[in-house]
Amino acid sequence: MNSKKLVSIFGLALALVLGVMIFGGRTTRAVAPVCTVGPAGDYTTIQDAVNDTACTTINVSAGTYNESVTIGRPLILNGPNVGVSAFAPRGPEATVNSAGTTFNLTDGQNVTIDGFTISGVFGVYPSTSTTGLSILNNIISGTSRAVSLDAPGDGASLLNNDLFSNTRSLHIGGGTGPHTNLKINGNRFSGPLASTGIFFSGTANAITGFEFKNNMLQHWANMAATITNGTVSGNTVSVVGGMQIDLHNSTVSGNSFDGGGLTECIQLFGSQFGLDPSEHVTISGNTFNHCYAYAIQLSPDIHDISITGNEITNGTGDGVNTRNATLWTVPASIHINLNNITGNSNFGVNNTVSGVLDATCNWWGAVDGPGPVGPGSGDRVSMNVTFAPWLIAPAPGSPCAATKKECEKFYEQQKKDFHDQQEAEKKTFEDQQKDAKKAYFATHPNPQDRKAFEEQQKADKKTFDDNQKAARDTFEQQNKAAKEQCKSLPK
Repeated sequence: MNSKKLVSIFGLALALVLGVMIFGGRTTRAVAPVCTVGPAGDYTTIQDAVNDTACTTINVSAGTYNESVTIGRPLILNGPNVGVSAFAPRGPEATVNSAGTTFNLTDGQNVTIDGFTISGVFGVYPSTSTTGLSILNNIISGTSRAVSLDAPGDGASLLNNDLFSNTRSLHIGGGTGPHTNLKINGNRFSGPLASTGIFFSGTANAITGFEFKNNMLQHWANMAATITNGTVSGNTVSVVGGMQIDLHNSTVSGNSFDGGGLTECIQLFGSQFGLDPSEHVTISGNTFNHCYAYAIQLSPDIHDISITGNEITNGTGDGVNTRNATLWTVPASIHINLNNITGNSNFGVNNTVSGVLDATCNWWGAVDGPGPVGPGSGDRVSMNVTFAPWLIAPAPGSPCAATKKECEKFYEQQKKDFHDQQEAEKKTFEDQQKDAKKAYFATHPNPQDRKAFEEQQKADKKTFDDNQKAARDTFEQQNKAAKEQCKSLPK
């Protein structure tokens, strides 16, 4: 056989071998990087798929996987409930269990874990970078920690997970370095009453750019990291929950706190424990109910704080107070205004340190203002609190009146507005009846049906008039009592 034929045969054989390598067997990962795990998948264990560096996306079938998975490279790990919130109806789960750390991320950079049920001593634990880490739509329990973000990074996301732990459902600590643009949204954090549910430790773990939104917090949160440019909003903090937090240039808005008469609601960290005192913080539009000891506590050396437009009600202690474990002076840059502060069993606002706390223009639950330092029958205020003038009706919409004349003018206007509203409702009702009558008569009903229709309209009119009279009597009684309290104000 001549040399040209040998070369031709060799080339054909090489092409066939390459074809098998490229399109057959395990080497297909080079051109098809999506791998599957499960009884009918490419791999039977998650770890085997992770070990194949050609697998950049790994889809895991429903089933139970008793393994501890170590991940040290970027990849996407999808469970059967990928993209489905932990709180939405879900299909069969891929449950991953271990007696130690279930997902050990030796490098969490650009790792996504989405749609699993995970349990272990530690659920998910990245020990180096968290840059680009996404933990999404999982049900995670950890007897020690459900999730630990004990590594610095940028742009990590913890979204729509159900996190349960006997100790800490979320931990950020270890003095490993800062986090930036961290998003913790749409999760539930829960565990036994005595546990610290969320724990952020110290100034070494500063967070710049922080979202904590639409979470359900059902056990205590000790968020002592220095948080700058943070947004804490839309969260439900309930019954056995409470929050201590160190905030800078940040907002706390639209949250619902309920201490159940058992726990405090929110404390702004100051210089205690060597922390950087909170400053330039706005707390607005929140509801605080049944808080034990305090709804809001102001800690040593904080400054430039605005507490406005909140409902602070029915606490078993103070509405707002100052922490007095160490001596400090309240600065003039702390303002508590335009809140409804009512039904708190100790003080509405209680300043226990030096300096004067501005709490003007709040509704204290009574037209005549707060007591006992104040002249009124509303929630009490302590010494070293400026409370006058105050709102003479619940916020929003009430003026901050300082005189009897202003107060009486407001309630006269309230009476006029109520009368005008009733007249408008009456006109609308009568127009609707006229239109209904015209449309019905256009059908040419017989005399008997016509009479029945008119009788029904008369009955409806009487019911409407009776309801308006009852509403008017109630309003006038309340308005008269409120206007009478105006007499306690200076002329």
